[in-house]
Parts: sequence; C-alpha cells; structure tokens
Amino acid sequence: NFKTIKSDSFTRTKQFQEMSFEFDILEFKCKQIGFGSNNIKVNSKLKIIAHALKQITELSEICQSKFEKLEVLDIGANKIQTIPNALVYFLRNLNTLVLVNNDLFQLPPLFGYHPCLKTLSVDGNPLKSIRRNIIEGGTDTLLKFLKDKFVQGRDDAVEIWAL
Repeated sequence: NFKTIKSDSFTRTKQFQEMSFEFDILEFKCKQIGFGSNNIKVNSKLKIIAHALKQITELSEICQSKFEKLEVLDIGANKIQTIPNALVYFLRNLNTLVLVNNDLFQLPPLFGYHPCLKTLSVDGNPLKSIRRNIIEGGTDTLLKFLKDKFVQGRDDAVEIWAL
C-alpha cells in the first residue's frame, strides 16, 4: 500500500526552495527537479523513484545512504552515460533498475554481484561491450554475463566522491 506523490502537483512553479517528502513513491515529470538535489528532503522509507525526462546525465546524487531502502529506480529516457559502482554500494535493496533509452556504452560488472537486483532493463542503449543476444536473454543472463566479466581489484572499487 504505497503513498504516491507526482510532480504534476508542483510542475511549472519555480518558487520552491525546499520540499519534504513522506511518501513511498516519488515520480518526477518536471525538468526543474533533480532527485538528489539539496532542495529535496527524502525520507528513508522511499521505495520507488521514477524520473524519465531526458535531463539526467549522471547518478552521483542518488548514490547516498538516504536512498538505501529504494527498491525501484526508473531513470529511463535520460542522457546517462555511466553507472557508478557506488549505485550498487548504496542501493543494496534495489530490485528493479530501468535504464532504457539512455546513452550507456557499458554497465559495471559489479552489477553481477548486486544482492537484490531482479530486473535490469537496458534496451535502447549503445552498449558496445554486450552482445545483443545477452541483452535479449533477460536480466538473469545479463547479470551472469556481468558477473563473469568482473575482475576483483578493478571492478569493485567505489568512486572516491561517494565515500
């Protein structure tokens, strides 16, 4: 039983300085709002974030402990080029990650060791290092592929900016 807030209720208003959310689902359809900015206070019970607007280019803002309970992250149709290892480190409860229609050329092999990830959607990305049949094989095939590509000491380091 989720409580939901959608950005439509404050779209087009530029006067907000700070917003606080006590909801389980946060859905943005508004270009002016970033999901991890200092303008937004997010409670620790947040389970789902949906933000598909072709505006997000990187994910450092979501790689924070305040998002540790997040289970679903839908950031399809953006301009994301890289996925940091910190995403795996901080979003340990994530079970669904939607990355469709971004600008990803590769995925971190550390995803193969994510403890809860059950759905990883990556269609529509220019993934050069992953054959099409692997992607079409579904999440289990893709996670196994990433796990097989993982090299300890090279692929497990969390970015310094995240610590």
